[in-house]
Amino acid sequence: MLSHAPETLILMALSIPLIGALLIPLFHNRPNAREAVTLVTAGALALTTWSLLPHVLAGARPEA
Repeated sequence: MLSHAPETLILMALSIPLIGALLIPLFHNRPNAREAVTLVTAGALALTTWSLLPHVLAGARPEA
């Protein structure tokens, strides 16, 4: 898991989908690459979100 500060993880969780949305149109003629960007974006977002779980379970309420 990621070992960043919770505030950094929140910012990452907000920026990862934005970056993915900006990259997807670049691959409009390459469907396999476009799907790879989609899957990598989803995986990165899931990993980031799961990395927040221990902080939240410990009672923290991270915010940006």
